[in-house]
Amino acid sequence: MTNSSCATTLSPAVALFHSLSDPTRLTISARLAQGEARVRDLVEETGLAQSTVSAHMGCLRECGLVVGRTEGR
Repeated sequence: MTNSSCATTLSPAVALFHSLSDPTRLTISARLAQGEARVRDLVEETGLAQSTVSAHMGCLRECGLVVGRTEGR
């Protein structure tokens, strides 16, 4: 296996471990495992800023761990 094919093969694993390497993302992931929640709910539960929660959710979405949907405005 060449380095480039190894990197391609490992990309999903790297993304997964990167997404769970941060304590906040791990906390959010554990909360979402219990059921869906709005960013607003996660902000209240974690005490973090909305922008911080949104950034972490973006990372989790990019890694394929969560799926978002737009509802309302």
